[in-house]
Amino acid sequence: MLYGNGFIIDPAERANPDTVNGWSRRDSPDRWQTVSYPTSEVVG
Repeated sequence: MLYGNGFIIDPAERANPDTVNGWSRRDSPDRWQTVSYPTSEVVG
C-alpha cells in the first residue's frame, strides 16, 4: 500500500487500460511497476 507509506499512484496510471489499479507488469516475472509521488506533492 503506497499511500500508507507516504506515496500515491499517479491518477493517470489508474486510468490507463493497460494497468491493474495503476500497476503494469514488467519484463521480469512477478515484477510490477507504477508511477507514484510523495503525498506531500499531491495538491488537491
